[in-house]
Amino acid sequence: VFSTLSLTIQAQTNFSNDLVYYGNYYDSLINVLGIDSMHGTGYIQYQRWFDYWTPKLMPDLDYADYQNNLLNYARNYTPAGTNTQNKTNWHLIGPNDIPPPTSTNAEGVGQIHYIYIDQRNHMYACSPVGGLFRSTDEGRTWQNAGTDKGLARSGVSSVVVDSHDPKIWYITTGNGESYLNSLIWQQAIGLYRTTDEGATWELLGLDAENDSFIQSMRKVIEVTGNEENTHLIVTTTNGLYEVTDANTNNWTITRLIDGEFYDVIQDLQTPNIIYASGSQGTGVFQYDLNSETKTTLIAMDTLPAPGKRRFSLKIIPDEPGYLYAVFSARDICNHLYRYKINIKTWVDKGEIYGASGYERTLGWSIRPQKNNEGRVCIYGRDANPMFLFYDDLGNDTVDHIVIVKNQIDKPHVDFHYLLIEENNDVIWAGTDGGVFRGEFVNDSTIEWKARSNGLAVNTIEHIGAYYNVNTGSTQLTSGQFDCGSNTYLSDNDIDWDIRTKLGGDGMMNDIVNMDKYYLSVNEPEPIIKLYDNNSATTLNNSNVPDCTNPGTILWPVLIWHVRFARNGTAIYGVGTQGVSKYTDGAWQQWSEFTDADLYPEMGCGHSGVYNITMYGNIKYVSTFGSSSYFYQRVYKQSSNNMSDWVLLANQPDTHKWINDIETDQHYNVVYVGMRKDISTNAVYKVNAANPADSDWQGIDYNLPDHIVINCFERESNRLWIGTDRGVFYLNDGEDHWIDYTQNLPNVEVKDIKIVNNRVYAGTYGRGLWQASAPGCYSGEEVTLSGTIVGPGEEQSYYGDIRIQSGTTAIVYGTLKMGAGTRIIVERTAKLIVDGGTVTNACPDMWQGIEVWGNSNAVQDTLHQGYVILKNGATLQYAERAV
Repeated sequence: VFSTLSLTIQAQTNFSNDLVYYGNYYDSLINVLGIDSMHGTGYIQYQRWFDYWTPKLMPDLDYADYQNNLLNYARNYTPAGTNTQNKTNWHLIGPNDIPPPTSTNAEGVGQIHYIYIDQRNHMYACSPVGGLFRSTDEGRTWQNAGTDKGLARSGVSSVVVDSHDPKIWYITTGNGESYLNSLIWQQAIGLYRTTDEGATWELLGLDAENDSFIQSMRKVIEVTGNEENTHLIVTTTNGLYEVTDANTNNWTITRLIDGEFYDVIQDLQTPNIIYASGSQGTGVFQYDLNSETKTTLIAMDTLPAPGKRRFSLKIIPDEPGYLYAVFSARDICNHLYRYKINIKTWVDKGEIYGASGYERTLGWSIRPQKNNEGRVCIYGRDANPMFLFYDDLGNDTVDHIVIVKNQIDKPHVDFHYLLIEENNDVIWAGTDGGVFRGEFVNDSTIEWKARSNGLAVNTIEHIGAYYNVNTGSTQLTSGQFDCGSNTYLSDNDIDWDIRTKLGGDGMMNDIVNMDKYYLSVNEPEPIIKLYDNNSATTLNNSNVPDCTNPGTILWPVLIWHVRFARNGTAIYGVGTQGVSKYTDGAWQQWSEFTDADLYPEMGCGHSGVYNITMYGNIKYVSTFGSSSYFYQRVYKQSSNNMSDWVLLANQPDTHKWINDIETDQHYNVVYVGMRKDISTNAVYKVNAANPADSDWQGIDYNLPDHIVINCFERESNRLWIGTDRGVFYLNDGEDHWIDYTQNLPNVEVKDIKIVNNRVYAGTYGRGLWQASAPGCYSGEEVTLSGTIVGPGEEQSYYGDIRIQSGTTAIVYGTLKMGAGTRIIVERTAKLIVDGGTVTNACPDMWQGIEVWGNSNAVQDTLHQGYVILKNGATLQYAERAV
């Protein structure tokens, strides 16, 4: 029933139509099945789509508007040099590796969609949002290949290295697994080339062709056999293209076949023949590059399965006379087809259960069966375990279905790509959680090992941060799509102990202390869990009224990203049923927004609460209402009464999507971010002391055009925003936003947290990063003498320290220096570190100790400054010691 119902969904031509169409469809489905039975209907994918696109497009933009803005940005993009506005230097925290599952450490670095091995045995891994990585040691370590800074958007769907020059690489961009009019994550920005192994990148084209955008491109291959110039074939949602003379400055791009294409391979016996396949109405084609003629081998519309459909292709060197094709129909079936090239005959080998789904159709591969000529093994999997299918070339059916045994490291679930090396003894997997290498013990047993050291491509939704002033330790949490929720612990900002606390799709985090914190997750329905001394409790023990089905109850229907706020032990979650409060082991309804008589702009159906923020007991929420989600409002609750929600009046525009809200650590001030028009977002500081006459002050000032605001973070004296184009902050009393992005990868920043003069940024595609906050640089020089830091004490300085001539300064405890600062010891002055430590106060290093004197004079206390280290004194994390 679920599959049949999901097939009725048809993609619409624009975002507004999609929003209403999908909303109506899933509302009616929930009424039939109930919210607890929506797993397998595509509802989760719909929520993800809703959460990704509404902040970018609501209410009056379309996919084309966003794509046009993105392409204009990409075409005019210049890789950033040193940012003169600040001194920040961002550092990757992780997760940056996948330890064995027997450990308790983090086990997922993010999605890898493509793996490639060049003629030097260098390996390449492609992430749909994180970009391109290279390994020169068979996957043991990986390094970013320059796309995270060299491209305006980092996502890479495939790569090929030029056979004429291994320094020349070509990449397709974006998320190649999306399909026409069903867009998730980053869209394509074109076909790019580097001639210097990733140091610089240039656009070859295919960002837009034939007066339409190319939304997705899945694969680029080189047609081998050309002795001088490079010939490429590229599959896109707008056609199958060839690029001739790609390694020269006179390249040419030509569309060979119209339609939505996904996969392409070259005939191993006849180099001028290629095979290409696609989605929806495309099918499987043979194309002769010499005669420029196409032959339809399978027409998609001749196949019985309806809905979203896609073909992918394989030929193996051991059996070059056979073409294999996997046909996937979303939520219906996966069939294996075999084509004997010389007699031009197809055989439907039948259904292959458990193979990769529609979006992950390249997640299969083929090798010959050991010790049995005439049989091949087809390996495929959507989730654990892997399945193996034997194909006897002498018959027309699939012979066996075997569960492949996994030894040692079990790969992360969901294969996006499988690659078997030419020797047929090694298999590589690109998964939701990174890269894995497998060695064949036999046909049905693979010994896996994780190979993701250096990959950090997690799509982080939310982060949390806590600093323990007593121990000097920092704890972070992150919730990431596909890879659950992690905790990060460090006492030096360099070495981080990273551990997985929750699987599934991790979302929001809230830390009470080092031992107690809340994590939200979608597995498959949104929930919140409390971790208290490693004991996990799921906070969904009771239900709330269901407005869509009067007289029934259900547990709170939260939104995909599972936003919540906390006041002591009370948790306030938001979603399609309004606000729900969890306390004393039970949920209860905490708003009446579903009642259209009380809130005419809301009501039951296409309405709900998107964000919540609170300070003390004062809560603010942003809501969406009406049949088209078009009414966006902000409400305030000042008491402990579920009916006490008051609309903030005077909102400049109630039809603009509110991306985020944040309190000002003040009861009566809230910041609101929304889209103003087609090119800019609005940021408002709202004085809500009197909600009936709220004062909305616009403070977007000099923010760049076309950015999308994802989050706010309020510091004591400044406001921060995370956007799809970096990090910005605004000092109180000023009217100029400071770009604090500098060397962050070119991916969306989804969340920001500030603690202990550190800035933490959760990125959508490149993991968790940290930088020194502006306060780490802002201190003025101070003159000190005597005991600077006593025994067992700790003191931080964020400007230079000067010890003047004739004076002595002593450090017994821990002296922490701000980023880029120094200690100046003038001539005849003394600095004594007696058993103490001089270290950094921020993630960035301090400069060190500068001793003044005269190198040509006598080395004594009359002519030189002195530094004395004794009793185990330590100088650390300085650019230079003395």
